[in-house]
Amino acid sequence: MNKLQVIGNLVLLLWCIEETSAYPLGAPTDVCDTMIPGSSHGSTQPDSTSPYAITSSAIPNGYIPGQTYTVTISKNSESDTDFKGFLCQVRQVGQLQPIGTFAPRDAVKAQPLDCSREAGAVTHQNRDTVSMQVFDWTASGVGAETEVEVVCTVVQTLKTLWVKLRSATFKELEV
Repeated sequence: MNKLQVIGNLVLLLWCIEETSAYPLGAPTDVCDTMIPGSSHGSTQPDSTSPYAITSSAIPNGYIPGQTYTVTISKNSESDTDFKGFLCQVRQVGQLQPIGTFAPRDAVKAQPLDCSREAGAVTHQNRDTVSMQVFDWTASGVGAETEVEVVCTVVQTLKTLWVKLRSATFKELEV
């Protein structure tokens, strides 16, 4: 084997290692608290530069435990930048534990993830590029007037990502 073949094989090996460590089949449960993907991903971008919006049909009116609401990751109106990966949870503001459960609307592109509870989060199912993802979130109670928010990590490319992007806050309604 000549030097050129050795170098070519080394480059191919390094590329394969980097690609396989990028969680193409979704986030693992060991990142549920931090929501930070492995070291193969690039540095976190500032929230202010995010081309994505995190929204819920529970905003601004609030939610009722047991009811189902939509959660959406979408491109901002001025952006044409799709994304490849994501991890979303609904959390009480300032807390790590997810509340409620997620069900993806597109099981080919998204899957529930067991973070502290069954289906406490939702993540990507493959590395296909998408412009929007919509999920169903079934609310659980944390106490009336307690503020919660949707928290998502969104991966645009292997080296470009935003960690813990937040929606506007919303509250559990007294029934």
